[in-house]
Amino acid sequence: MSHADEIFVEALQTNRKQLVALASRVVGCSWRGEEIVQDAYLRVMRGGGAPEGIQHPLHYLKRVIYRLAIDVRRGLTVERNYAETVTFNDRPATSPDLAANIELLRPDAIEILTPERKMASQDELAHVLGCLEDLSEQTRKAFELSQLYGYKQREIGEILGVSTPRVHAMLKTAFQHLSKKLDNE
Repeated sequence: MSHADEIFVEALQTNRKQLVALASRVVGCSWRGEEIVQDAYLRVMRGGGAPEGIQHPLHYLKRVIYRLAIDVRRGLTVERNYAETVTFNDRPATSPDLAANIELLRPDAIEILTPERKMASQDELAHVLGCLEDLSEQTRKAFELSQLYGYKQREIGEILGVSTPRVHAMLKTAFQHLSKKLDNE
């Protein structure tokens, strides 16, 4: 650990309550404040260590933590607004004509996660979706609609313009393929 790293760690340890209070005031939650301070520490240390030449490490940490807290607050506002506007019944109209135009977005969890869990979840989702790259586009869309968006097989059939038994077969194929890929690792 370099001398600059030691100074930052000491500043963080001796002023932890103050830094958590700063983050907590911005986001309105002491638990999230703790998470933000931990995230700031990880970012500083993972980013090649503490920057050299900082004369006031506490001020630097406060600035980093404040900016992270603002980002978290913005994210919480977006999540809250999204949760208020989207209900379970808000789904696109189902019709075979939509099959060509449907654009599937990768969903972000509305559930509040720690940075570590969020990162792990995103990695796992990316890994699973990467395993499905070998499948046909229609089979992959059927899997995503079913597992990521919660559509029923009948609804997926209407969106993709195929029968319900065909959707069942596509999902079975996707699960078998995924199981085989993950078992081989």
